[in-house]
Amino acid sequence: MEFRDLKSEPLSAKEVESLAKKVGGAGGLFSRRAIKYRTMGLAGKELSAREMIRLMAQEYTFISRPVVVRGEKATAGFSKGRYEELLSS
Repeated sequence: MEFRDLKSEPLSAKEVESLAKKVGGAGGLFSRRAIKYRTMGLAGKELSAREMIRLMAQEYTFISRPVVVRGEKATAGFSKGRYEELLSS
């Protein structure tokens, strides 16, 4: 297992894009719970995958955490069921 502190070692846009593909799309990785989501006035706005990836690369709090990666698949956010499914595949 590998741990990465996204605050001290942020992901590049390319890394965010790769993770987004592994979780099934940018929407599956993007956190709408981030404080900046509200303070930037993003609530209720339609964001494209490109916009979400740009925001996640600029500010780690837009990434749902934790992110668990296994091979070419990943899950984001805490979900025991998704962890079990990912680790059993």
